[in-house]
Amino acid sequence: MTGMPEPIEPGKSHTTDLSGEKRISPFRGVALGVSVVLFGAAVVGVTLFSFLAPECERDELLKTGVEAKGVIIGIEDTGNRYNEQPQVILKVRVEPKGGDPYETETKMIISPVYLPQFQPGARVNLKYDEADRTKVAVDSVEVRIP
Repeated sequence: MTGMPEPIEPGKSHTTDLSGEKRISPFRGVALGVSVVLFGAAVVGVTLFSFLAPECERDELLKTGVEAKGVIIGIEDTGNRYNEQPQVILKVRVEPKGGDPYETETKMIISPVYLPQFQPGARVNLKYDEADRTKVAVDSVEVRIP
């Protein structure tokens, strides 16, 4: 069988060059490369979405939410950073106008410059979702000048 190409085995992806040596098809390498790039993009996309989704929800609440006063009762670092700024979980007691106070929490990104203002006991202006009162967004901190 010299000079005759060998039959291609089912499930194998290779070519035979003029010298008769088998080579892996270049399309197999391209497919692998594309798969790795797509997987990497999916991982980055999911990570960014899970990190930035609370900020998008916060922006929407600040536009459409119901105004209320509140008090920060706790702050916890999530360990996530965005442009060197920490994402934190704020535990707040919401004091809706004409309603009973309740406690909930929200995630937000805070500049390290403003972190001292976001401490337990600080009074805040916030907005909450009337349909789901657990969703809140801090609009501003009431700063008291001594």
